[in-house]
Amino acid sequence: MPGANSFADYIQALYSALMLTIAFWGLLQLGPVLVAASDLQWITVRDAVVARSYSHWAWLAGGVVAFYRCRSIRNTRDRNLHQLDWEQFEVLVADVYRRNGYRVEARQKKGADGGIDFHAVKRGKHYIVQCKRWSNRVGVPVVREMAGVLAAQSRVAGVIIVTNNSFTSEAIAFASNKAIELVNGDQLQRMMR
Repeated sequence: MPGANSFADYIQALYSALMLTIAFWGLLQLGPVLVAASDLQWITVRDAVVARSYSHWAWLAGGVVAFYRCRSIRNTRDRNLHQLDWEQFEVLVADVYRRNGYRVEARQKKGADGGIDFHAVKRGKHYIVQCKRWSNRVGVPVVREMAGVLAAQSRVAGVIIVTNNSFTSEAIAFASNKAIELVNGDQLQRMMR
């Protein structure tokens, strides 16, 4: 599941970049000693001493490697989020809300969901959650539909619409003064961490 091991992935990327940096730095630091103790013909002790004077650049190179490895992890996770089918996306979102302190209640009936993928309960407040795994931005018709679903529910404190993508400005404006929370892909990624 995307994001499940993201912290461990980041730690592993940073650790490997640090080990590579230390090895490279150490090799440059010990270079003159190694060259003097061996019979290498292609490098002199003087060249090794000059190379050692540039060893501090190993730390900058290690930082660049760490940055790009962490960035690669994030890009892979983003791609994975967009590659899920709608059912996997719903399962992922339910798991994310569960890990963020909500009690998740699945729908009782199979088939058309009537705008409700699951209920999330936190501190005694019930929320309807609608998941939209779309390749395009979620527009105002979806938000209006969920406002109607909210109006028909008496025990519900609000609606949460979660997408892997983003929302149109009209959708954001419509939801702004209602008990409707819009969670875009970037926000979902943060919740996954």
